[in-house]
Amino acid sequence: LVVPKAFNKPTMVLDEPRAGAAGFSVQPGTTLKVIGHKRGWHRVETMGSDKDRGWISTPTDASLRPQLNVPRIDRSYVEFQPVDGPIYTGPVKVEDINQGWLGDCFLIGALAALAHNAPGKIRDCIRRGDKPGTYVVTLNRVAENGRDYGERRIEINNVFPTKDGQLLYAQGGKGRNERYEIDEFEDGDRPLWPAILEKAFATMLGGYDKLDQGGIEETVFRGVTGMHVEDIDIGRPGSSQNERAISDLDLALKMGLPVTASSKGRKVLPNIYDNHVYVAVGVTEDKIVLRNPHDPRKTLSLTHKDFCRAFDGLVVGCVETE
Repeated sequence: LVVPKAFNKPTMVLDEPRAGAAGFSVQPGTTLKVIGHKRGWHRVETMGSDKDRGWISTPTDASLRPQLNVPRIDRSYVEFQPVDGPIYTGPVKVEDINQGWLGDCFLIGALAALAHNAPGKIRDCIRRGDKPGTYVVTLNRVAENGRDYGERRIEINNVFPTKDGQLLYAQGGKGRNERYEIDEFEDGDRPLWPAILEKAFATMLGGYDKLDQGGIEETVFRGVTGMHVEDIDIGRPGSSQNERAISDLDLALKMGLPVTASSKGRKVLPNIYDNHVYVAVGVTEDKIVLRNPHDPRKTLSLTHKDFCRAFDGLVVGCVETE
């Protein structure tokens, strides 16, 4: 639960689930984790390292809203705030999105690849909900074993994890100078679709903390588009398999398909994160052009040899099947 900053007085957390019991007060903006329920009451605890526990009556309106779990490291400072702003500020583009403080490069990388080569798929899956401050996101739930559970409509609200007046995760950036102020979204300077889709996937997969544990791009490509994907093993540098992989990458990008590239689990090049998902955006005679989800506004180029040394797999989305 989050106690809205709009409240003009503290909220009481009681020692027992009954009116008139003793307890302690929490200030507006305080985040409380729900750890149990009993006869119309929530059992809650504070999010800091020194936890206080108590009971708060179940709200009858949206003034206190249940929120998704965040990684443990963020719980002492995260604030959940409503952010009002446009879903889109123009055509969907790869520069709209960037990865924040969450380890969900599989998600942000795949969404950035869709924004680059299949932006219409992103527009097709989000609409405003019937209630103010809500969105409906249509996704296909696909398990990591490939099982497709079919289409699911997920309704979320416009309350997002924040810190110091900035979005913490998607659209948050990794350093303070790279992060965007909430005012930029509410003033219509930046779109909310990345934060909306991240929250929808967090809802479907079990929380922001689940996204932080990593995943596979197939979940995202198939989730947003309903279409199949193709996994390509890059192979050893100089091998015939490696040459086919580069040729397949070139063909996929020429066909306008979204493509991600996964780096190896060990550090190979100083300018490439290990165990990270990048967006593949171009192939030339001697270079592979990539974008990093932490700042897709910039591109970086690697020789074919360096690319094949540092990366071990590609995932191609929006693949047509017979």
